[in-house]
Amino acid sequence: MLEENVVESLLEPLTDPWDSSVCDGEYDCAMMTAAKVSPQVLKDFCSDKCIIAFANVKDVNENLRNKILNDEVQFEKTFKELKSKLFEKENEISSLKHESSITKGQLQTMVEKYQSCKKELESTQNTCEKWIESFKGYELMLEKQIKSNVKFGIGFRKR
Repeated sequence: MLEENVVESLLEPLTDPWDSSVCDGEYDCAMMTAAKVSPQVLKDFCSDKCIIAFANVKDVNENLRNKILNDEVQFEKTFKELKSKLFEKENEISSLKHESSITKGQLQTMVEKYQSCKKELESTQNTCEKWIESFKGYELMLEKQIKSNVKFGIGFRKR
């Protein structure tokens, strides 16, 4: 009698397992197969052990579904975390590229200033060399005037 009630209670919600309005795609293949078999046949073939085994299979199936659901939730959580980390890294890369372009501009400006200073130094060296040459000429002229007995010219006052 207990056996009949269990089988009938399992079959009641599955009157038409192929009806799309009733079936959400969530039923087990075993339940659909059991729904195709008449209740009388199930009573004849299913013993208490069979019903207990079916209940155990159903529990295992529910546990596996729960595990899959939990794994999917964990996957989504991990996916979101990785996506946010990727976004942070992309922002970091973007800011580093911006800093790099600024640094590149600064280096280019420094190179231009260096080239300008180098040209100015070369110009100053040429001017300095000309000044040294003219100074040597001036010094030579003064030396000749100092050695001569005549005391007039550059560096002497008229008396």
